[in-house]
Amino acid sequence: MRVAFLTYAPRSGSTHLASMISTELPSLLVMPEFRLPEFLMVLGDQGVSRMGTRRLFGLLMSDAQLRTNLGLSAETLRQIADRVSGDGVAAALTEVIKAYAPSFDEGRDQVLLKLGRSLALDAVVERTFPGAKYIHCYRDGRGVVNSLLHTQKVYSRAETMGRDDSLWSARLWRQHMEIARLAPANAEGRVLHVRYERLVSDPAEVLDGVGTFLEQAARPQAARQFSVGTTESSIHPLVGGAGVSSRRDAWRSELGRRDAVVVEWMARRELSKWGYGPCAQLMSATRSDVWRFVGLAGIRHIRVLSRHAATRAWRYRRRLDEVVRHLVVQRQVHRAIVRHKS
Repeated sequence: MRVAFLTYAPRSGSTHLASMISTELPSLLVMPEFRLPEFLMVLGDQGVSRMGTRRLFGLLMSDAQLRTNLGLSAETLRQIADRVSGDGVAAALTEVIKAYAPSFDEGRDQVLLKLGRSLALDAVVERTFPGAKYIHCYRDGRGVVNSLLHTQKVYSRAETMGRDDSLWSARLWRQHMEIARLAPANAEGRVLHVRYERLVSDPAEVLDGVGTFLEQAARPQAARQFSVGTTESSIHPLVGGAGVSSRRDAWRSELGRRDAVVVEWMARRELSKWGYGPCAQLMSATRSDVWRFVGLAGIRHIRVLSRHAATRAWRYRRRLDEVVRHLVVQRQVHRAIVRHKS
């Protein structure tokens, strides 16, 4: 099975790109977003093969997106766990893909998995799917943070996707872009960078480049058309239509000056490296304003972290395995940054 990954920071236009790829390159099966690939690759072939049917079923059920985005029932997931118990990562993912798209023919089709942090897991990905390619969809960090701060979470209505925390949101974007910028040294020739602003202004040229990169041949009909699950449709209102240029630059009027200064201060190096300079708000602010804005954002950041730690401790008090899996993923991301920098 040939596998490619769509990698991105949240709110970077990746779902819009995935929808367009699915329409324009019908020979490619574009999977909706789900977290299972990340869970499985963190465990590795050895860890997955040692899981019994019951534990594997529990792992499948812990990914709510398998049900909301892929539409797989609990009974289907139980059957998958029965069939792949004792097998590795690739076998488990193949069964999920076939359950989602029964007409999928692994002898002909290539699969695009939508997994934001896949580049950070490249060492594991390469062992599981040798030669796997990446399409990296990226966007101006200020636009990403603005969208994060104004988009309500789907699975937790208590806050926005950015946790109402501009410092955390900017750090999230900066961390992802650092990995994406340094990764080609370890994945040479396997990464295609797609600028969201370019996708909106010239989609035909971008999609031609994607097709060439993935070596896609035209076929009359897709194995299954990409779609956004009902649960997450509220946060992707523009998917399925043409990109709206007004949304591309909406951050200029929607992102407050304080948040803009914080973002530009936190991510100024990556903004410059990816061609998103100059940092006008940061340059126009006095030094005292910068430290005041960053200090206030830091205080809010600490409050948000404390609230999240308490919430997670209560939510996962009887689900230690999920806590461990979350920590392992965070360690993998940290190691990727260290590895790429060295």
